[in-house]
Amino acid sequence: MEDHAFAHLLGDFTDFHRIGGFIRRSLTWRLFGQEPVEETIAQVAATLQGWGYHPSNGAFGQFRTVLVQIMLINRSPLLEDMTTDALQRARESPALPSGARRGNLHGVHRAIAALGHAGPPPKPIHAVMPDLEGVPEPWAAMVERWHDTSTLTPKVRGGFRSIVAKAGR
Repeated sequence: MEDHAFAHLLGDFTDFHRIGGFIRRSLTWRLFGQEPVEETIAQVAATLQGWGYHPSNGAFGQFRTVLVQIMLINRSPLLEDMTTDALQRARESPALPSGARRGNLHGVHRAIAALGHAGPPPKPIHAVMPDLEGVPEPWAAMVERWHDTSTLTPKVRGGFRSIVAKAGR
């Protein structure tokens, strides 16, 4: 009953950024139950681990924090409710912390898309890459093919793309 009352008190509230620091994961457990929250976290974490993210990495915890905040904004811990539209609402929400955590939304969105619940995330601004100038065509084609298929984050891919293109010159 306490959980129902707590959810009722929150009503349409989504301005989590206005209440200061709090443990988002604990709140999601109270609202939605620990099992569904942890099941969703486990599925997204397994996808991220499959791409090379390691649980001991600090960024991994930030991915989890972003995922939990998406649950709060979306009012559901279920992956099937994390549609492209729901993730766009989360992206636009001031309740999603800025900085590194907002950057991790791209990775979380990619994982949710890979699990079949949303379309791919919009390309980040830094993912728009300039043309490779002064690079022989076969080398440039190889660099672009690698860049388009790599599972590294867009920012890291862009950095490596530049370095490998310079080597081709």
